[in-house]
Amino acid sequence: MGVYYHYVNHTKEQRFALSILGGGDRFAAIGHTLAARAFELMLIRPLETVSAHRKAICGQWHGDTVSVEGDEDNEDWSQFLLFANIGADVIVWMHEVDGFDPLAEAAAESDLFLAQLTYLVRTEQAPALAEPLAAAFPDYLQRYEAFRQEKSWHDFLDLTPALHV
Repeated sequence: MGVYYHYVNHTKEQRFALSILGGGDRFAAIGHTLAARAFELMLIRPLETVSAHRKAICGQWHGDTVSVEGDEDNEDWSQFLLFANIGADVIVWMHEVDGFDPLAEAAAESDLFLAQLTYLVRTEQAPALAEPLAAAFPDYLQRYEAFRQEKSWHDFLDLTPALHV
């Protein structure tokens, strides 16, 4: 099976997978995915000059104790399963910061990521994604249904209400 990695905030008890924005989730992907950009933005010192839409993500983890943790190479991995998985939130924040193009590129490479985007739209958690998703992937609803039939066991991530107040 192998080790799957997550960015983890020990202070806030939050985590998200390296692959949440497409790309790999193994050791070689650390620092090389769109999720790595999100991780970097979350670590920078928040600046007053940052635009309002970037404030949603910039500096959220600044000053916190963070790490990259693998699920099988860590005997304490079970503790991280109790941390809030903020992957869906990271998707929405990255759309606000970088627009839809990087998400579209990732979705073109990953059926799972395209399905996660569609789930956020269909459940009305991320209405801002609806128009660009339909423009980039006119068949996104059919692809989502096919994904759901093939992988009916898969659980999609929801937004964390406390982070979007």
